[in-house]
Amino acid sequence: MLKTKIKEYIKETKRVVKHPSNERWYAPKGTKQWRPSVTTIINAAISKGIGFHQWLGNHPSYKIACEMSDIAANRGTAIHNHVEDLLNGNKVVPDSEEIAKYLMSFEKFYQEHEVELLATELFMWDIALPWAGTCDIICMLDNKLAIIDLKTGNYYKSHEIQLNMYKELFLRSVLNEPVEIDIYGLYV
Repeated sequence: MLKTKIKEYIKETKRVVKHPSNERWYAPKGTKQWRPSVTTIINAAISKGIGFHQWLGNHPSYKIACEMSDIAANRGTAIHNHVEDLLNGNKVVPDSEEIAKYLMSFEKFYQEHEVELLATELFMWDIALPWAGTCDIICMLDNKLAIIDLKTGNYYKSHEIQLNMYKELFLRSVLNEPVEIDIYGLYV
């Protein structure tokens, strides 16, 4: 039943398009009902805090800090892609020892829990909410419905806000009914 609802929803969201400016705003094709992504809202509204600003300040220049941030973002994307491949039963060959360590952390989590995958990278948009977003993992985790967002960096309070926004999107756009959902930031 839940898998069927998700599959039906995925068919519907194929009509949603990204804004031509390449910003992270989305709307159903042929409409002007644009919604910013969850992370677009969070990044514009919430500071990552003193730890992040100290990290920035510890670099010789802002340019170098941005380059380091880009490297971390690319690493995070690679890890997300590898985890998705693992979850879909594909063989994964890590690009580096560093990425292998992140994947080992995820595999440890996966082996310690009963995980039934329902969807990965589930894009969600709903007319009733002023944001859109993409969940990393929707699954049954130890027999409970869960939304998991993979994290390859440090914890920030904004991660909890992000997960709650995804939860609201999932409840409204996919399920259309109140259901208990556990949310997790999985720091690998």
